[in-house]
Amino acid sequence: PLYASDLADTKYKVEDVSDNVSYADTPCMYRIKNAKRARYACELFALVMEQLQAPRVERESVDYYMPYEGVVELINKGLIKREIVKGKSGASIFLQSSASEAPTEEATEETTEETAEEVAATEETVAEAPAEEAAAEAVTEEAATEETAVTEEAVTEEVATEAATEEAATEETAATEEAVAEATTEEAATEEAATEATTEATTEAKE
Repeated sequence: PLYASDLADTKYKVEDVSDNVSYADTPCMYRIKNAKRARYACELFALVMEQLQAPRVERESVDYYMPYEGVVELINKGLIKREIVKGKSGASIFLQSSASEAPTEEATEETTEETAEEVAATEETVAEAPAEEAAAEAVTEEAATEETAVTEEAVTEEVATEAATEEAATEETAATEEAVAEATTEEAATEEAATEATTEATTEAKE
């Protein structure tokens, strides 16, 4: 391995991490922060290979780009599998990677047929989902309308009850005022009669 002490006065700004037990096998740390340091890291790799006396092997550049493949092709190859789950908001399709071996031609044909059936079933389910959702919304709206009607009826009854209570209170107040007026009239008549009696008694006394 490389040691920081061996690269102390070089262009490689390495760090000594030998005090850390976790880095016992790799006591020298070199941080790659830019393209220049990346080139220096390649030089350090070459230095390690030279210390190990590993022969240099020239390799041709290989392009590992994979062309795009659709879902059906990946399902036919057994690389992914699909799972259809029907929920309240419709059907959901989940794709999962498959670790199984590549299928045979017979299995591929069966998978293709099953895939076509699943696609058709999924399309049918997805087509039915809006209708079911619309029906659920209609039921919800109907329930909301009925609840609103019941609430309005209750409010109307409450208003009518309050109006009846106010009317009864008004009638009671009017009756009370009328009774007070009658009592006042009777009291006035009594006082007038008493005054007349007093006047007559005084007249008689003078005679």
